[in-house]
Amino acid sequence: GTSVAALKISTLVLDAVSSLFVFLVGRRLVGVRAAGYATAMFLIGPVGITALSLSSRGFYWSTLICGLVMVLFALRGLDRPARRLDWFVSGIAAGVGFWQSPQILYFAIPVIILVAVRLGRAVLSAWPAVAGAGLGALPWLEVNMRDGFPSLDSPPQAVATTYVERLRVFGDEGVPVALGLQLRQDWVVPVLAPLALVVLVVLV
Repeated sequence: GTSVAALKISTLVLDAVSSLFVFLVGRRLVGVRAAGYATAMFLIGPVGITALSLSSRGFYWSTLICGLVMVLFALRGLDRPARRLDWFVSGIAAGVGFWQSPQILYFAIPVIILVAVRLGRAVLSAWPAVAGAGLGALPWLEVNMRDGFPSLDSPPQAVATTYVERLRVFGDEGVPVALGLQLRQDWVVPVLAPLALVVLVVLV
């Protein structure tokens, strides 16, 4: 039934599934040991991100899982380009992810570039991924083609902001929260945390 406990349990399950795929992708890219570290970092993450992850925002988690599945099976496909099933599953994950949120593009664009570079002229061997993506995104395509593509309309914003203003918010709030230096617009350590951010920016 509908309850707070059900929402919390579903979030925990999605978190656990996400961490599993973080490990599987990491194992293919950097080995078992580093993948274990990456999974631990994913699970304990910065305080701000952990706090946000406790809320029930289902499509964020499911889009994350779709993105990780897409990456994993694309990497499998690159190891064995002739294996069509891997490409198809990667495409399905991309399509379902796009149906849920355009944020799947954070995964899809790098994967497409990687596949194109690695396969070169043999990139056509990945055609099942295109078919899978179309199939996965079919609910999105069906509704939008029937109703005049309402998904492409920008939803009304509570506060109108420009692109430059959003970049400022990203720098002032997004990056410090992601690095664990800020929580709910308050610095975790009032003086040292902003200094640490400046040092990180300079070093990078």
